Amino acid sequence: RSNGWLEFRRVLFRSGASSSIKITLASALQIFLDYKISDVTSKDEFHPEMLRKTPIALYIINSETKADYLAPLMATIFSQLIDVNLDYYDNNNDCLPIYNFYDEFANLGYLGGFNHTITASRSRKFSLNLCVHDVRQLFKLYGQDLTYTMLNNLTTKVVLGGISEPYTLDYISSLSGDTTITVSTESKSGDKTTVTNSKQSKKLYTPQEVRCLPDETAIIIINNKNVVADKLNIYFKNKIYYDRIKEQYL
Repeated sequence: RSNGWLEFRRVLFRSGASSSIKITLASALQIFLDYKISDVTSKDEFHPEMLRKTPIALYIINSETKADYLAPLMATIFSQLIDVNLDYYDNNNDCLPIYNFYDEFANLGYLGGFNHTITASRSRKFSLNLCVHDVRQLFKLYGQDLTYTMLNNLTTKVVLGGISEPYTLDYISSLSGDTTITVSTESKSGDKTTVTNSKQSKKLYTPQEVRCLPDETAIIIINNKNVVADKLNIYFKNKIYYDRIKEQYL
């Protein structure tokens, strides 16, 4: 028997431990007793490796107001999608690439080993794009150390305006690094004016400047490249994109 199982056995027979474990398991598995969830998961119409074989746009949408309730199901779905398609690439190197866009990533629930997934995906045509409001969302799921490991493995960060969470503001400010500015000092002595220039170092973006980013502006941090600020190309404000939208009624 493994050490993990023996430890579990010791804990199991402590006073009140058995009831506590049962309550925790029942709470975690409760969602799978929901008749709607049971009905959806009882069907087998889609296989994850289909994404590697055929160009497919797969949309998985869940209610934001029920994110905590649905988190166990979402974590199960996305874990399977990721694991199957990473493994599939190992034996099928000529397969299609997959581009993942996870809006409200923190609402998907805890994905075990996701820090390793980020590293493994780079060489397996498996792009990951995670959208979060602030780093504290990830702290709650993965802890501070693992969150920073994950963020370090994500080589590109795009920062939008409106962030107000202090940890995130400090993180972006620190990650952006310093810049050198020229400070001019003017002094007068009688009719004579003297201008002295000196070089000083300052934060490229202070936390306050990150919080107050102008509308439709993004800070882009790419691996070991210099930080840049750029304007957002918003599809519903760009006629070229907007004219491509066709309304269809089922």
